[in-house]
Amino acid sequence: MEPTPDLHIAAVAAQQHGVFSATQAAEVGLSRDAMSRRVQTGRWGRLYRGVFRIAGSPPTWDQRVTAAWLAVGGDAALSYTVAARLVGLPLVGTAIELTVPAPGRHRIAGLVVHRTSMWTPADRAIVGPLVTTSATRTLLDLSAELRKEKLAACVDNAVTRRLTSVAYLRRRIETMGYRGRPHLRAFDELLSSRYPHERAPESPLERGLIDILLELPGEPIVPQHWVQLPNGEWVRLDGAWPPELVAVEGDSYRHHSSPDDWALDQTKRTVLTAMGWRILTFTDFDIKHRPRWILEQAAAARKLRLAS
Repeated sequence: MEPTPDLHIAAVAAQQHGVFSATQAAEVGLSRDAMSRRVQTGRWGRLYRGVFRIAGSPPTWDQRVTAAWLAVGGDAALSYTVAARLVGLPLVGTAIELTVPAPGRHRIAGLVVHRTSMWTPADRAIVGPLVTTSATRTLLDLSAELRKEKLAACVDNAVTRRLTSVAYLRRRIETMGYRGRPHLRAFDELLSSRYPHERAPESPLERGLIDILLELPGEPIVPQHWVQLPNGEWVRLDGAWPPELVAVEGDSYRHHSSPDDWALDQTKRTVLTAMGWRILTFTDFDIKHRPRWILEQAAAARKLRLAS
């Protein structure tokens, strides 16, 4: 027995948090009159013009977002805070915003729809059944709205998870240009000052340590510096001043997956010391409660190496 159109559309809705579009309903064989009857009898609820929900489906945030995306349709991408949340950046917001390529008119009550002439296929990303702006485009858009500290936290997150890179962000800023976009100039300056070597720390402990050490005068610390050991293996230091063979490591058992990993980390430091590196280890306590002491120790180590 062939599944009925209602079973077909129920299967579609099950993949979209209980919602679907009139276009999708028509594709499974339901006419406009049939759709209207289902709304009138309470089998479906109408969320936006041409967007419905199956009666009884839980009204969740995901459902609202999916319905909004279906309502705008076309080349629309969920953007700004909602895109950040969907791609996993550390932001929480309730406003549902979408971006569409200009020109076009999209006025839907309760939704914010942005139009842009700066739009490429790389600006779009697929997240489940939805289309969002890419992590890179999301950060570029949010640079006009977020405080510096929050924007930096989002960049750290995206770069650590390899959703984008500092170098690619800077290339996109250059392509878009500063004219009429002062926020992009400020974003570029943030990237230059916070990531002088275009590398981002991989953990909050490491980020906190690098933030403190960037205050030291002179050549900035190089985050995530790789060194080859005598046996050919490559190891990564949290931060280093390579010409001076001075390195820093954030030391926390919580950031090791097992005691064996922690022990191997100590072996790495022993070998590096034998190679002439001076390794300074700092804990979460040091970062939170005595950042000035960290600066003093790093400055002293660099001074000794420069004098020797």
